[in-house]
Amino acid sequence: MHAPRADVSAGPRRFHRGRARLLALATLACVSYCIATVIALHALRPDVDPIQRAVSDYAVGRYGAAFTAALVVRAAAAVCLGFGLVQTLTVRTRLVVALLAIYALCGLLIAVFPADGPGVPHTFVGITHLLFAGGSFLAVTAAAFAAAHAFGRDPLWHPFQRAAYALALLVLAGLATQAVALILLPFTSLNGLAERIFIATEMTWLAAVAIRL
Repeated sequence: MHAPRADVSAGPRRFHRGRARLLALATLACVSYCIATVIALHALRPDVDPIQRAVSDYAVGRYGAAFTAALVVRAAAAVCLGFGLVQTLTVRTRLVVALLAIYALCGLLIAVFPADGPGVPHTFVGITHLLFAGGSFLAVTAAAFAAAHAFGRDPLWHPFQRAAYALALLVLAGLATQAVALILLPFTSLNGLAERIFIATEMTWLAAVAIRL
């Protein structure tokens, strides 16, 4: 009974290997675009203090469309990675895919509801932006741990489980850094730096899993 089951699971994976590779390359291309865009915005918008101000402030003012496009591309990276995992994992991936979908959707809604500018009273749009940003942070962190757990139950992905858990802990550390900056420190002191640390961890996770894919 066990041999036929293994054969059935191996067949679809061989069939979808090329598709998974394309999705992995698409994920890496999207991640690279996001990283390059944010780095470029640091040079193009010297008025935005990277230590104090959030990355979302790049959406307000000059080159705002470039940052909005990066959010859309980040959502595409999450979608591509989710589909790629479906092509290669033999275990159920609904939780991982659902969390990546939430992460992607929150990213799109962040683009729709831009942040309030510095010194501007909080508006409905700005508060909505913060809520979806928080949802995005939590979703990708949960997705990292859910994926690591799923990898341990799959023969092809099992060797990557330890690295996956290490990456998940890295993302969690980034989230904790962001939380400390928001809760324990003044909002305008190190919030920008903390958010950039978290973004670096989530981009690292997306890229690392895509490379393994």
